[in-house]
Amino acid sequence: MNFALLFLFLLLGFGFFVLSFFFKERKIFLYTALLFLFIFAIFWRLQFIKDAPPLEDFVGQKITLKGLVKDIPDRRINNTLLTLETIDPKTRVLLSTEVFPEYHYGDLLTVTGILKKPENFETELGRIFDYKNYLAKRGIHYRVGYPVIELKDRGRGFFLKRWLFSFRETFEKKIGRVLPFEDQALLSGVLLGAQSALPEATKDDFIRSGLIHIVALSGYNITIVAEMIMRIVAFLSLRARLLVGGGVIILFVIMTGGQATAVRAGIMAGIALLARTLGRPYEALRGLFLAGLAMFFINPLVIYDPSFILSMLATFGLIYLTPKIKPWFLWIAEKKFSIEWRELVAATFATQIFVFPYLLYKIGLISLVAPLANILVLPVIPVLMLFGFFTGLFSLAWHVFALPFGFISFWLLEFILGVAKALAGLPFAVVTAAVWPLWLTLLLYGLILFLASWQGKIRMKYLEKTLWK
Repeated sequence: MNFALLFLFLLLGFGFFVLSFFFKERKIFLYTALLFLFIFAIFWRLQFIKDAPPLEDFVGQKITLKGLVKDIPDRRINNTLLTLETIDPKTRVLLSTEVFPEYHYGDLLTVTGILKKPENFETELGRIFDYKNYLAKRGIHYRVGYPVIELKDRGRGFFLKRWLFSFRETFEKKIGRVLPFEDQALLSGVLLGAQSALPEATKDDFIRSGLIHIVALSGYNITIVAEMIMRIVAFLSLRARLLVGGGVIILFVIMTGGQATAVRAGIMAGIALLARTLGRPYEALRGLFLAGLAMFFINPLVIYDPSFILSMLATFGLIYLTPKIKPWFLWIAEKKFSIEWRELVAATFATQIFVFPYLLYKIGLISLVAPLANILVLPVIPVLMLFGFFTGLFSLAWHVFALPFGFISFWLLEFILGVAKALAGLPFAVVTAAVWPLWLTLLLYGLILFLASWQGKIRMKYLEKTLWK
């Protein structure tokens, strides 16, 4: 990032801070100022990260490395990706391997192949995906495609991660004995964020319909799990609620592979659990900023993870924008069939509004059917997670026990797949933008925040009397 852009973020931060003294809606200007100053601080820190990978002299050559599989294998339809942490010298290498034989976290391997560096690539819409920094945030600086692999030992690594990853893999395989492949892949994505197993055509349908977030652990899944935990442990003492609830959230985040979006949602859920346990008020926006600050402090390269940025933006829009636009949906029933439809519609539009500038800038694609798709699908997700979890749980004992839960899960999954396919197939489902500059993205966010602030001054009673009565 050039210094002119750094100066722009610094100037915007101080500008919004000064403006906060001239408007009644001071809080949003202060939050915006903090956001720009936060971005400035992160990018400033990135300027001083010196990357000195130890295998530079061997790039392009055939090399033999020995190391441990340090993450849950990314199993796809045609191949598997392994993160190998080498022993001497200590670094991380991404391996592309065949689907079989299977390798697991904690396996000690010796691999021989051509060492290469990750390269950025151009997407179909003309955007350059920063693949190099995307992998660097995980400490990966090299890759080896389809090396010769020799398994030396099993059962290495941290025992808790080994047990959680083993449980996850067994859980997913057992689900496959009850559900067809596509439904099993979708359920694994909803429960655990394992979207890589989805067929490409199905994944494309979810992208075009704006539903890809339900299989990417955008935070919605973690929120549902956290809410269930809070209800389950409500009868326990204060200390027990904190220990049990926080412990389960941490274990679940680890089991999902510690994805940035899951960690962010887990931190927010933990803060909310702590506040609720101690009887203190919980301000979600403050929790979001604290979670983001913790994430960036630990690993500033997370800024190169588009799913994490989208998760932060969507959560900000959900928290701040939903109450602002909810009065415009008074014509929708407040609650029907145990679903708060007005809240759901307002939340859906709020998140879509707040992520679309970034999507245009980073991806160049906006789903016009996303609001409708999310309104139809989101009420189903908590029910699916419940029955899907019991499907996998009872499958661990005997798949016959899981059939009643699997039957309900199957029809819920087929409904989601049907919605995604039908809406993605519409000719106006998406719009694309070949060029969308950063300055226009920032301008759009400024306009959204300004209009949201102005909207906050309109009284609810005025809307009720003049628009909907």
